[in-house]
Amino acid sequence: MDKELEDALAEYEDGELDVDKDKELAGVGAMLDVSGGEDELPVTKDDIIGALSDLFTGKKESIEAKIAAVKETIASKLAELKQKLEDAYNSIDWEGMRMYLWVSERVRNDTWGFDIVRTKDGVEFEVVTDNGLGDKYNYGCPAFLSTEEGLYVGTSNPFYGGQLWLIQDKSDIPEDRVAISGTVTSFLDEEARVTVDLYNELGNNPYGCDVFGNETEYEILNAEPGEYTLKVSKDNHVTREMTVVIGEYPIALDLKICPIGDVTGDGIVNTTDSMRVNLHAKGAALITDEYAFACGDVNHDGTINTVDFMRINAHAKGAAKLF
Repeated sequence: MDKELEDALAEYEDGELDVDKDKELAGVGAMLDVSGGEDELPVTKDDIIGALSDLFTGKKESIEAKIAAVKETIASKLAELKQKLEDAYNSIDWEGMRMYLWVSERVRNDTWGFDIVRTKDGVEFEVVTDNGLGDKYNYGCPAFLSTEEGLYVGTSNPFYGGQLWLIQDKSDIPEDRVAISGTVTSFLDEEARVTVDLYNELGNNPYGCDVFGNETEYEILNAEPGEYTLKVSKDNHVTREMTVVIGEYPIALDLKICPIGDVTGDGIVNTTDSMRVNLHAKGAALITDEYAFACGDVNHDGTINTVDFMRINAHAKGAAKLF
C-alpha cells in the first residue's frame, strides 16, 4: 500500500480527522474491495489519493476560518487599544504639566519662607525678607499693618503657630546665621532628596534643609541655641539620628547615610553584608556600631537574625530586592 495512504489511514484510526470518516472511507473501501490481485484494482493510485484528499478539505476549511476569525479579533482589539491611547494622550493638559514642572523646579531651588519687598516709586524694589523672617516654616504673611510705630506682620505657620512681628527698621530682621553645616554623603539615586532636620524636645521640626546629590554641602540656618535631635534621611536609606547642641558658634559636622542592608558602609548591598549579618546572627562576630546595626536590621524588629541574613542575601543575589 502507498505510504501516503498508510499515513492517512493511521490518522483516521487515531481519530484526528474531523469529518464523517465512516461515510467517506466507505467509498475508498469500495474502490479497494476487489477479488483480484493488486494488478486488477479498478482504480489508480491517484484516484485513492484524491478520495482521501476530500477527507481533509473540511478540516482545512474549518482551520482557515478559525485563523481568519482570530486575526479579525486581534485587529479589532489593536484598533481599540490605539484609540484609547490616543484619547488618553489628548486628555493630558500638557500646558498645565509644563507649568507644574516649572513650579516644582522653582520650589526645589528656592529659599523657603515668604517674601516681603518694599518700594517708594513702584519701579525700584528692595527685599525686606525672602526667608519668612528667618523661619522657613513661615510660609505666608496674611496680615500686616503699617503704623507710626512700624510695620506689624502676622505670619502663617502650621508647624508651631503663627507669629506677630513689629518691624521698625530692616535691622530688626535677623540675618541668616549658620547653626550647623558640613558635607552629607549618601548613595543610590543622585537626584533623590536628602533631608537634614533638627527636632526639638517637643518633637517639632523648626529647622532643617533639603539638598540633592550623593556628596553635597548642607547648612541649617538660624536655629535657636539648645539641644536637638538631628535626623538625616533619604529614600531607601537608613535614617541616621544623633543629638546635637546648638550654641553661639556654628557647628561643622559631616554626615553619612547608607542604603538598607549596607552594614559595611560602602554603599553597596552584597554578599559581604549578608555574611557579616550571618556572623552576628550566629553570635560569632557581633555588630556593635549602632548605625551599622540599624542597617542590618532590615525588618525593623530590633534584632539581627537569620531572617535579616536571608533577605540581604536574596537582595545581593538579585532574587528579591530590598528596594
